[in-house]
Amino acid sequence: MTDQTQGPGIERAAIARVFATANLIVAAVIGLAVFRAWRPRALPIEIAAAIVMALLVASAVGLAARAAWGRMVARVAGIALLAAGLLVTSALTLGMTFFRAVGGSGAGPGSTVYLLAVLLALPYTLAYPIGLLLWLRARRPAR
Repeated sequence: MTDQTQGPGIERAAIARVFATANLIVAAVIGLAVFRAWRPRALPIEIAAAIVMALLVASAVGLAARAAWGRMVARVAGIALLAAGLLVTSALTLGMTFFRAVGGSGAGPGSTVYLLAVLLALPYTLAYPIGLLLWLRARRPAR
């Protein structure tokens, strides 16, 4: 084998391992955010977070092992994470708007707190799943 034929395979495997590691990191961040940092306990939020975390861990295992099912589970995890990210970002934005409209500038947490929460949620719940889904789409076999 030449370096040309061997290079892309090694690069693809390395990128798959990077996404597998990133999936584990994102699952850990979600777990810390939902089960440690978020004080009010809400069963629907915890169930949704547990499902997304399980999908991310399963996809990490599949991508790292280069299993055939790994890409499909990674796609499902990316879609679930993107949907959850859209809901979280929408809820935070609507909450900030509600408190500003109803209570005025001094009511509830300051807008800086909400802005910080949105900016912390965006990379893990919107930017990362979009990147994952684009990478999976680029790796799709030709038909």
